[in-house]
Amino acid sequence: MQNPEPSIISGCVLTGFWKIPAIPRSLTCGAMLVVGVWLAEFCTFLKLHMPAAVVICLAFLSLFIAATLRRLRWARLETGALLAAMIVVGALLWTIRSRVDEGQDIALLAASAEFRDVPALRIIGDVANIPALTVPKDVSSMTSQSELPRTLLLLRTRSVVQGEDTIRSRGLLRVLIDGDATGRLCWGDRIQLTGQIDLPEQAKNPGEFDFAGHMRRQGISGMAFARHPAAAHVIRPAGGWNPKRWFNAFRQQTVLILRDNLTSENRATAEALLLGNRGHLRPDVERDFITSGTMHLLAISGLHVGILFVFLVRIQNLLLVSRPRSLLLAGLTVVFYAMLTDLRPSVMRATCFILLYILGQTLYRDIRMGSLIGVTIMLLVLLNPSVVFDIGAWLSFLAVSALGWVSEHESPPEDRAAPPDAVTWEDQFRDVLGRLWDAAKLNYRRMVAITVLSAPLVATQFHVVSLLGMVINILLIPATSVTLISGYIAVFSGLLVPPAASITAVPFNCLLSALQICVSLAGDVRVGFVMIPDLPVWFLPVYYGLLALSVVARHTALRMCFRISLLVYAVTVFHTICRAPEHDGLTCSVLSVGHGNAVVVQTPDNRVLLFDAGAMHRGERTADTVCRFLWNRGYRMIDAIVVSHPDLDHYNAVASLLERVPVGHVLLTDEFVRTDSPAVQKVLDAILSLDVPVSILSSGDSVACEHLQISFLKADKGPTSELSDNEASVTAILEYRNRRVCLPGDLEGRGQLELLPNLPACEVLMSPHHGSPKSNLPALAEAVHPAYVIVSARNDQNRDYLTRVFSSASVLHTSSDGCVTVHVSAAGTLNIDRFRRAPVERGSSP
Repeated sequence: MQNPEPSIISGCVLTGFWKIPAIPRSLTCGAMLVVGVWLAEFCTFLKLHMPAAVVICLAFLSLFIAATLRRLRWARLETGALLAAMIVVGALLWTIRSRVDEGQDIALLAASAEFRDVPALRIIGDVANIPALTVPKDVSSMTSQSELPRTLLLLRTRSVVQGEDTIRSRGLLRVLIDGDATGRLCWGDRIQLTGQIDLPEQAKNPGEFDFAGHMRRQGISGMAFARHPAAAHVIRPAGGWNPKRWFNAFRQQTVLILRDNLTSENRATAEALLLGNRGHLRPDVERDFITSGTMHLLAISGLHVGILFVFLVRIQNLLLVSRPRSLLLAGLTVVFYAMLTDLRPSVMRATCFILLYILGQTLYRDIRMGSLIGVTIMLLVLLNPSVVFDIGAWLSFLAVSALGWVSEHESPPEDRAAPPDAVTWEDQFRDVLGRLWDAAKLNYRRMVAITVLSAPLVATQFHVVSLLGMVINILLIPATSVTLISGYIAVFSGLLVPPAASITAVPFNCLLSALQICVSLAGDVRVGFVMIPDLPVWFLPVYYGLLALSVVARHTALRMCFRISLLVYAVTVFHTICRAPEHDGLTCSVLSVGHGNAVVVQTPDNRVLLFDAGAMHRGERTADTVCRFLWNRGYRMIDAIVVSHPDLDHYNAVASLLERVPVGHVLLTDEFVRTDSPAVQKVLDAILSLDVPVSILSSGDSVACEHLQISFLKADKGPTSELSDNEASVTAILEYRNRRVCLPGDLEGRGQLELLPNLPACEVLMSPHHGSPKSNLPALAEAVHPAYVIVSARNDQNRDYLTRVFSSASVLHTSSDGCVTVHVSAAGTLNIDRFRRAPVERGSSP
């Protein structure tokens, strides 16, 4: 066996087949801290709770063993013990971070019997960040009040007031206050908040984003809602010499400068670009950045901090400021900027990088990229262990790793010969072109390296592969740098001399408009991106494993073999998941979307139909729920959307769905297209812009495919009938293998009475109008004779009534059972699956 030998040139350890990089110990320790945090969270997920005292003892024991082995000079055993100690330390950090004191956490207090039925709680706590304005994402609101801006902040609770008693509490709340409270609340203020506490629930649908787990990992106990800024009363304001008040004042003054000198659309982009607040962005603008592969431009990251740092250093160089002083001033400015942006993980990563770089320059030491990344990971995990679960931070680390790898493997610049005394313009032009070409090639290599490292993670989290991203980012990143610099100049001049902002903001406004036009054009190129279903859980480990092997392979042929294997693996996986999955029988999935409707139907011939898509005040969230369900099932498109009637909670997710996933056909009613509601017009505009075929449904229409018959029934709404929208709702009857499913929308009143004689007996009935007693009459139960009744509503307040009316049926509620799935096999067997409970089976076909 060949002995390993060190390479003098590369600093790697060479073996027969591998060249193993000399990994810095800091990077290894940082990786083990991450592993420890992940293992602790995994144990929490499995409900394997270990007392913090036990974890502390294990941590000290591991460190003691490592120190003992170091004194004995047993290097390999010492390294193993040190790595094990770092894992235990990571687990300890997460255990302490996730600690909940029984009876003291605000979430436990709110869920207790003492406070569960209290309509509003009085909570005393400290404002834990700079309050920021946000606009509801669902513009199709049912009330004008929901169109008002809301104030978003974090509240570190101290106590709950009950009558004359004060109960101590702890925990962090994410607070939303209707209206603008940024002028009366400040970071560091102690306030009394009167509002409702909403505890995040576990996912209720397959593929749904685990919001409860996300909040828990971020250390947030729950959400609080207040109806008016006056509901937040300041008990003790932050002191005048408190730095938190200074940062708050600078942040709010910056927001005022942007609001007064930019257009409303550019203001939203500017706040996202400079401050990281995407609360004012319209959903369609945000999707343009996602589909064009430029979303990282709106997420405050190392790119923004790096541009600011380099810009400040270059300016000071022009002013002949000494190197140490210029680095120190630029570093302090970067720290100040990080505080203004709420210390986001990617900003903290970049700030740590820059401070470590300044330290190395001050000490005349060159810090390797691996050591820099390792120390930064250790610092971030020690300060905030939840950074391990932040996708933005990992994308930032991957981008920096890619840039460092390209820089280390970049050929040193060639020594150029001294130019002749007389240089022609052709020679100068040729020299400029050569330098531009070299810079373009270098930027392209960097972009390819960033894409290879980050694209799989982006595809896994956002279900999008941007084909234009590699091209457009090369052009947009320099343009974004100029835009950012102009923005920094506008804000800085506005803070120093407020009237000057009206002049310096003009180029910034123009550059923002140009940036948005480029992103919008790129996002409109439908072939420029591909929406993909869920990737297998083993995709990322195998991908990054093959990538690591292609890096450490010693021989060129072996490296090329691994790279080809990586390419084939990625193409094969993406090709496999993008194929529509095989499906047997008929499946109807009633999603849990609150007070609304969304029913996904998978037909025997492998098509996807969507009956209604909307929820009260939750249109965007419903669209996201439907998309994630489809991706979880392996689908990338919807063959047809059926809208039963023009009621907002049945269609306010349709426009967003049309922009997110390909839709083959839309079926509407005559009443829908004649409605002049702005929300309806938004749907019709989206259909027109995307050129989606439309059909108008009438009573008696039907669709047949492979033993499945879909019949549509509708009450006659003539000029003199005066039926309401609910009464004229389209009812769909799905019949397959002698099994029937009835989807009546909001059918009620005279419309329901007119259709009752035509309604056949159905095994499954979706309760009309979300279980309302006015729509679920005994006559309906006698006509349909359902074995199962599914109620799609926010709660189950009508459970007793529905149980009495449908006494011979099982009544299921999406509010408690989650997504309810009805499956009829090719043999006619009917199965009912509740997402939160075990499936219920029904006998074979009669």
